[in-house]
Amino acid sequence: MPPCAAFGREHRRVLRRDGDQEAPAGDGGTRILNGILRELEENADPAYRSFASSLIPGEERILGVRLPVLRKMSRRICRGDWRSFLDSGPGTSFEHTMLRGMVISGARMGIAERTERIWGFLPEVTNWSVCDSFSWKIPAEERGEAWMFLMRCLDTGREFHMRFAVVTMMFQFLDEEHIDLVLETAASRRSEGHYYKTGVAWCLSCCYIRFPGRTADLLRGDRLDDSTRRLAIRKITESRRVTDADRAFVRGLRRSS
Repeated sequence: MPPCAAFGREHRRVLRRDGDQEAPAGDGGTRILNGILRELEENADPAYRSFASSLIPGEERILGVRLPVLRKMSRRICRGDWRSFLDSGPGTSFEHTMLRGMVISGARMGIAERTERIWGFLPEVTNWSVCDSFSWKIPAEERGEAWMFLMRCLDTGREFHMRFAVVTMMFQFLDEEHIDLVLETAASRRSEGHYYKTGVAWCLSCCYIRFPGRTADLLRGDRLDDSTRRLAIRKITESRRVTDADRAFVRGLRRSS
């Protein structure tokens, strides 16, 4: 059974740590949130906080909780009353915000509720780390609606809405059916936001690994802005998944720019 598949059985159950008593449904959200915040504080590592802070400039709310701990907590929340957790308010720390994103992407729900919750959550996303941590696995029957939702995110012109969209495309839509749409999106949807451009570059590096010919056609053309093109070429040449011959070829594209 998937980690979040037990929601129906435990919908009204309050997530609790060993020894806690089940709370009445009315104050379940408060009990859940307080328990989660306490657990985050207990798992904070000052040394890891310093390391994480060096990777995420400008984020001052980092506690120092490691990713495996957050993933384990997310799976547990998804097995219980995850709606109460999500409805208890925005993140109060970097890890709380990331955990909210993980639950939104991991909990069992339909496409309409998921996209509504993602849309409400995206304004909380202010760094690449949270942005890249909650792309959800899209079932085949939901791909059409999901694609339209990603277009809506791109239409906002907001840096992290747009990065979320292009990173989700990279994770979920790099196949024969969608590659031309992904490449067209990378070429046509522009933004001056640095983190959007690096997201596009990351996506294009993965496109090149799977569809080198079509991606090279885009890189050698003039549809990408110069900075995004340079970032994409650098990502490809740094990848361990490309051959030396590919690196030489792509470096040639850089020299001709």
